[in-house]
Amino acid sequence: MSLERKLVAAVVVLLLAGGAAGAGLAASGRGGPARQTRHAPPFRVTHAGFVRASAWFLGLDVATLRHEVKSGRTIADVADATAGKSARGLTAYLVRAASSRLQLVADRPFSPAQERVLRAWLRRRITGFLKDTCPLNLSGLRRRMAGCPGMSI
Repeated sequence: MSLERKLVAAVVVLLLAGGAAGAGLAASGRGGPARQTRHAPPFRVTHAGFVRASAWFLGLDVATLRHEVKSGRTIADVADATAGKSARGLTAYLVRAASSRLQLVADRPFSPAQERVLRAWLRRRITGFLKDTCPLNLSGLRRRMAGCPGMSI
């Protein structure tokens, strides 16, 4: 198995393992309002972590963002409707945050080629998450596996 395939497989395992636990936290409503600080909150590569980071980037609290999503809007729609923000900017922020976090937990530094592959894969997955075409949690992946961009390994 090539190193790139192993890297993608490791990212999938991290997203799926953390997504199940994070989805429960996000659904429980225990995320609380986002702090209005100058620095971003610690990023976790879970569903709840992506929601929390998205809310912080957009200047919303998690409950407000969750309410918007439950009312039928996607996170990308909310980002595009927020003054001074866009879905493209949010995607870039989340890709940077996730790739930085994955670099911290990796056993060795990524090569430039591995970093490009990782960022391209994350960009497709995060875009699907923001447009609600490809969820990060296990139950959603089971239902939509064929429609998720970047899921072929």
